[in-house]
Amino acid sequence: MFFNFIFFTVNIMHKFYKWVCLLLLLSCSSMVQAQYLLTDDDVVVTNGKLVECFYKGLDIIVPPYLDGQEVTGVGDSIFYNRSLIRILLPETLRTIGESAFEKNLLTSINCPQTLTSIGAYAFYDNDLANVTFPENLISIEAYAFSDNKLTSVAFPESLLTIGDKAFIDNRLTSVTFSEGLTTIGDYAFSGNELTSATFPEEICLKVVFG
Repeated sequence: MFFNFIFFTVNIMHKFYKWVCLLLLLSCSSMVQAQYLLTDDDVVVTNGKLVECFYKGLDIIVPPYLDGQEVTGVGDSIFYNRSLIRILLPETLRTIGESAFEKNLLTSINCPQTLTSIGAYAFYDNDLANVTFPENLISIEAYAFSDNKLTSVAFPESLLTIGDKAFIDNRLTSVTFSEGLTTIGDYAFSGNELTSATFPEEICLKVVFG
């Protein structure tokens, strides 16, 4: 009887262990949020610009069409301080507004090839470690990527302007400037660890360092 009791106890403990593991797995799975595709009910779109988002999730896909309109812009401060960990932007996007993604937890961002301008403070105070700029980008405004974790950046030939302190307080060690660049704002790359900066052979720069 003693051995039967031991066997019974071990069997019960084994089943209990399996149930505990299952419950832990289900609990962890529920904590992992699937990437959410925004719908018309989640947003307000005005003249193609996303001006309000009611959905408060942390992992978002912005589709190319919302509320019957092509999404061409992300409005000012629309995702300000939302604790976002990831957002996928549509290939129809042309502009990102001021402080649009300021104070979040983004580690990377897809910049659509259609994007032409990035507003002031757009990605200020995130955790961005890398970013690839699109070939049609024209301007990066003040503080747009300041206070992140970027280690290197390369700019497209289309870029004309980099605003004041646009990349201040990152971890940049190298920068490759574009041929079309005409203006670099005050302290645009201050607070980094730059060891090299690459300019094209033929470039006419009006650089403003203050």
